Amino acid sequence: MAWFIVDGHEDIAMALMETEGRDFGAPPPEGQALSLCEAKRGGIGLLLATIFAPNGYYDGQTPQAAAEAQMALYEELLLRHEHDLFRVESRGDLALCKAGGPIGIVHLMEGADPIRSVRALPRWADRGVRFIGPAWNTGNRYCGGKVERTG
Repeated sequence: MAWFIVDGHEDIAMALMETEGRDFGAPPPEGQALSLCEAKRGGIGLLLATIFAPNGYYDGQTPQAAAEAQMALYEELLLRHEHDLFRVESRGDLALCKAGGPIGIVHLMEGADPIRSVRALPRWADRGVRFIGPAWNTGNRYCGGKVERTG
């Protein structure tokens, strides 16, 4: 297997959602997160694309609605950029990751607020979530956080 870089944390969905008209395939506006062309130029072969959705974080949505919106955006990106991006679904898929593309996508859920019960885990795994960090900045139903909400 040839070398490639793993980017262990990219808030792609939120960056795209927060910047109207932003296209992941085009260079990013000044001060914005990574774009597809930069990832390819940088030799990234695997991206951990985040889903973070604590209660009320984005536009007052529930954690489930916010996570679903982010996942829908990732699914759209995978279809739109099918020659450059693919979802890593197994260990064998890592052999497909290459510096310069195609770039594998694995999802990292920061905080576990969108997971209302253990029965929801298979659905998220089927959609590409491979990492879940129960702790995040704010506390959630599973654990405390770095920053506790007040009021």
